[in-house]
Amino acid sequence: MGKDFDFPKLERCLNAKCRNQIIHKHGFYERNCCDGFKWHRIFIRRYYCPKCGLTVSFLPVFCLPWFQYNLICFMSCLRAKFINNLSLNKIRHWLKKRYPKLSWPISQIHRYIQRFLGNLPKIELVLRSINPNYLLEAPLDKIKRAKKVLDIIARLVTPQSFLKLYIEQCQSSFLAPNQ
Repeated sequence: MGKDFDFPKLERCLNAKCRNQIIHKHGFYERNCCDGFKWHRIFIRRYYCPKCGLTVSFLPVFCLPWFQYNLICFMSCLRAKFINNLSLNKIRHWLKKRYPKLSWPISQIHRYIQRFLGNLPKIELVLRSINPNYLLEAPLDKIKRAKKVLDIIARLVTPQSFLKLYIEQCQSSFLAPNQ
């Protein structure tokens, strides 16, 4: 739908120190997004707070901040590693067969897996905010924890709602470099 999409209205500034209730639409920008089958150019709505100067962009639920591939591509990669226990080379071939426009080299797949593992403690905290009864049996190694986390995401919430909650709580993507 492009610019005709019914973008959400921002009710107040997202800056915790500002919280101004007068927010202006601030145009659009275009970005690339690949769903594994096709590259798309999509419009992203921007908002501006005149009081503090904060600019906010609203990404659709299938997009990850700072990544051009959609959430399903990343989740498929992670599930192939931790649920199906595929090697990096087999993941690369499996992804290429399943998603013809996805041609990640092994080093890129490895980087995404390592970032996911590095952010695992924050991911677990976000999941606990959804279900406080979610506890890991100790001690589990990172691989078993990652598998359990992916199972929980698949059972308890949609990947999109998990991503939204993670971004709200951690102010980054679950595949962002661990700082």
